[in-house]
Amino acid sequence: NGVNVTGGFLRLANTGTIQTTGGTAGAGLAGVRLASVLTVQNQTITNSGTINGGSDATHGYGIDVEDGIAVITNQSGGLITGGTGAIRLANTNASTVTLNSGSTVMGDILSTNTGTRTLTVAGLLSGNYVGGSGTGVVSFTLASTGSMQAATFGSASDTFTFNGGTIGGVVNAGGGTDTFNSVLGAGNSATVSLSNLTG
Repeated sequence: NGVNVTGGFLRLANTGTIQTTGGTAGAGLAGVRLASVLTVQNQTITNSGTINGGSDATHGYGIDVEDGIAVITNQSGGLITGGTGAIRLANTNASTVTLNSGSTVMGDILSTNTGTRTLTVAGLLSGNYVGGSGTGVVSFTLASTGSMQAATFGSASDTFTFNGGTIGGVVNAGGGTDTFNSVLGAGNSATVSLSNLTG
């Protein structure tokens, strides 16, 4: 791991490059691993640089969240990627992921376990949201400037809010009683095909 947090809490503002052994897809684990069980403080990562993960089948993500409350913000110009995927959310606590306009995430966001997930995609998600095995409630917003591939939600009653971005694949709502919202703002218009929605 490039940064490995197993106790206490992290306040990380990255403007450079964080990588595991060998860089992207090198023989290593995560660029940043959060594994602190502390739940009274948020673990925060604000990135405007580059975070690279390795090729390990389980942990080869740019950011690997195993424990704790995570708040991840990828700012304009920021890149998060890894050999296996971009972000892994495996914690039982809440995670908030905000991908600002002008930011890039290369690879999947994998979400498992029972933690609630709040995601806003206003930048480029060049990968899928893979949350089919998760049981926590997901609130997913695709902003007007956002671009994503497919998304799969789990068994909870989840919400997908469409503000007019680009969906390159299928949004599968999974189980539960799910909600699709279209919030475009006064005077704005956008198009989404029903073939992009299922569940």
